[in-house]
This record gives sequence, structure tokens and C-alpha cells, in this order.
Amino acid sequence: MNVHTVGLDYGTDAACVPYAGALTALLHTELIVGYASQEGGRLSGLEARIARVRISNEVSERVASLNTHLSVRVVEQGSIDWSEPGMVIVSNHLQSHARCPVWRPAAETSVRNTKGPILIPFGNKPELEVGYLWGVSLARRIGVSVIFYHTTWPKDQVASLRGEDHWHSGAEAVAHRAETCAREQGVPSETIVERAASVREGIHQMALYRCVSCIVAQQDANVISGGYHDELIRYGHLVPLVILPKRSV
Repeated sequence: MNVHTVGLDYGTDAACVPYAGALTALLHTELIVGYASQEGGRLSGLEARIARVRISNEVSERVASLNTHLSVRVVEQGSIDWSEPGMVIVSNHLQSHARCPVWRPAAETSVRNTKGPILIPFGNKPELEVGYLWGVSLARRIGVSVIFYHTTWPKDQVASLRGEDHWHSGAEAVAHRAETCAREQGVPSETIVERAASVREGIHQMALYRCVSCIVAQQDANVISGGYHDELIRYGHLVPLVILPKRSV
């Protein structure tokens, strides 16, 4: 995973400016802010210069406490339709993006708890393994550990309450590959398997219990709607949520 830029649509996600700036500083990358006239149409040269100065100053002022220099680029584009390699979009407006991860800060205004582990839910589908690959790479970049998290349905005739005694087909193999990936990249990891009332509830509770820095969730290309990442968005997420596109990033 190579994150080169953080993107923000000022027109729809101006409230995310401080978080986007803090994330940019954390990842040591560039912040690209899309801005367009409220009336629509192309900005004049003077309007564009005024917008760049105002937005750049706003971003810098909001993250002054970080004592870091930010590289901010304002472009005359009001909707996020970029496909730059290595871009992460900070947005509470977009539910997902076809090419870029969407980082949803919810109500947070700054990057907090940056030393908390990254929570990576996983299932039994190998095609979703890009989720843990991306999450592990992010953890290595910012110097934190990862928690691979799996909820499972209880097996008939199995009395044990241990989640590991209720593995379903393929999930254990995915967990082993995820652990190998983390080990090869030098990222501390642990795998937690439990029986929860629902996947969403289990993820929420684990995120709060372990004070995670963010949740990295992979969209399933075979699920049009109703996946657990959709439920996290619909019912609210209590820590920042990163939604990866349905295909590889």
C-alpha cells in the first residue's frame, strides 16, 4: 500500500478539513482539496486564487498544534472523481469509491488515539484478503499493531463457547494467511474469533473495548448491498472507518 495523497471535497465535506489535515500529517503525504463555485461552473482566476489561500490557511490553522508543515494543493474540482494512484479520500458524504479507499472520520475532528491498533474484520472469502493486506501495510506505516477480527455462527452439537471451536469453512485459512502477512511485514498482530449477536455489533464492541485507531473493511464485489460495511455506515461507526473499494487497491 502506497498512500501518496489525501483527497477532500470541500463542497460536501468541509467539516472534515481538520481531520483530513491531521491524517495528512500522520501519513506524511499531500492533501488535495477539491473546490468549486457554489453556483457551479468554472472559477475565475481570481476566485481560484482566493479559494486556494483561504482553504490552505484554514487547513494550516486547524492543525497548527501538530507542529508540522502540510503540503496542500487546491484544485478546481468540486466532486471527488479522481483516480490518482495511492489516494485516500476523507469523506462522510461518500459511502464508497470505485477506485480509492474512503476514510470516514464520523464526528472526529482530529486523528486521535494514533497508537491504538487497527481493527481488520475478516471472513472466509479469499477474494477479500486485500482488506488485511492494506490494513497491515497501513499499520506498518504508522507504527501500530493489528487485530484480525472474525465473528462466527455457532456450530451445531458444539457446546464450547470459544469462537475458535466454531470456525467455518475457509475462515481459519484466511486467518493464517493474514497472520503470515503481518509477520512478514514485522507488524504485531493478534487474531480474535468470537460468537457475537451480529457482525456489526461485534465489530463495534471490539473497537471500543480495544480502543482501536480505525477499522479497515473490505467491500465484497459479490454483495450489492447489505454487507457489514454497509451496516457500519448505516447505523453509525464509533471510530474512523476505512472502506476499501470492491477491487484491489
